[in-house]
Amino acid sequence: MSAGLYEITVNALLDRGTALSRTEWESAASRVGRERVPALLVELTDAALIGGDVLPRAVADAWSGPARPERRLDPEQWVELFGAAGYTVDGEPAPRPGVPVRLHGTGEGDVAGLAWTEDRAGAPGHTTLAPPEALLARVTAADGRVEHLVDPSLLGPVTAV
Repeated sequence: MSAGLYEITVNALLDRGTALSRTEWESAASRVGRERVPALLVELTDAALIGGDVLPRAVADAWSGPARPERRLDPEQWVELFGAAGYTVDGEPAPRPGVPVRLHGTGEGDVAGLAWTEDRAGAPGHTTLAPPEALLARVTAADGRVEHLVDPSLLGPVTAV
């Protein structure tokens, strides 16, 4: 979608001024294209057009859509969005794990990044024991890969493996 068509879509939703249903969110997200879904989410949440019933799915869609979601928004924005949505599993509200979870990261870029996995073979660079309060969401990618999104500021020690 061109930048002009993105703006038309966003402006139409903002002008409408009513919170989107889940179906309307999904339709808008598909219209703007995968790479622009995070920006759409920010604009609509800033305008209070994404209600609490839609927010968990919308945040998961915004993370799962782009090829490199961490390049679409700042880590602080992702933490704020996931925090506002509450703990989710694949975009649905779920109980937060009650015990720390051993997670592994690739070590690319910021060692204490947002996305981690329980699969040591899939991410052999670093490990941490994430306390429950650091866990923001669990997202299963289309290829079956499971990511745990965390608030890096709440992680304990991160060690190289």
